[in-house]
Amino acid sequence: MVNRPDSKKARLARHARVRKKISGTAACPRLDVFRSLQHIYAQLIDDEAGVTLVSASTVEKDFVEYGGNKTAARKVGETLAQRAKDKGIEECVFDCYLYTGMADLARFTDDKELADACKAIFDDIINKKMYITGGIGSAGRGEAFTIPYDLPD
Repeated sequence: MVNRPDSKKARLARHARVRKKISGTAACPRLDVFRSLQHIYAQLIDDEAGVTLVSASTVEKDFVEYGGNKTAARKVGETLAQRAKDKGIEECVFDCYLYTGMADLARFTDDKELADACKAIFDDIINKKMYITGGIGSAGRGEAFTIPYDLPD
């Protein structure tokens, strides 16, 4: 009999592992982005209070175009940023795995500007913020980056 891994169980394990390291506060909420084939959803979450502070998606009434492409992602990002500013939120935290989606988008759309931004971020992480062990983020809380060449305790 084939022993097939349970994908739902694996997804929940990944979710728990990331959430142990990254959490948002009211002052610096966690950015959560989800992309389905048809739509893009983004929200800023205060994990301490367990509430969503701001959200935006392509399923909202005022969004009439196709929701699963780069233009839609940009509009959702702009909408989320404007709503966050209206509520006085200036910064947020998110995990590095979002860069994977950014790199995929640059590759699939042949967007040179986005690819250059990915390369700059990658070079900064590899050359200034990653350690021999492969660990990233020297902040005491989460996988957050601090100043270049900052060593963890």
